[in-house]
Amino acid sequence: MNRKITNEQIKQYANVSQDFSPIHFPDERNNHQPIAHGMYIMGLAQSIFLEEHPDYWIVDYEMKFIQPIIVESTITFQFTQRDLDVSVVVCGNDELYIKAEMKLQRLPD
Repeated sequence: MNRKITNEQIKQYANVSQDFSPIHFPDERNNHQPIAHGMYIMGLAQSIFLEEHPDYWIVDYEMKFIQPIIVESTITFQFTQRDLDVSVVVCGNDELYIKAEMKLQRLPD
């Protein structure tokens, strides 16, 4: 699943999370390229997975940031499910950004 990470999404996430760190916003003075909030990307990964697997709930996750995701990049979420464990890889532009593991629980009928 591909997603473009936009400045507007980052602004909206900053408003909700109250994380207005300058690393997430463009800085015209020094040509700083803004980076996406890590927790926004993980939340997006969870939402994408749960949209396609509505019978599950995520009870735990662990993520490792390999390198930052530049805002206005298009990234790919890859999920590999083994029973109640899901491996997540986030990549783009031939780069690996994030590796994560999610633990699932099946929702009651």
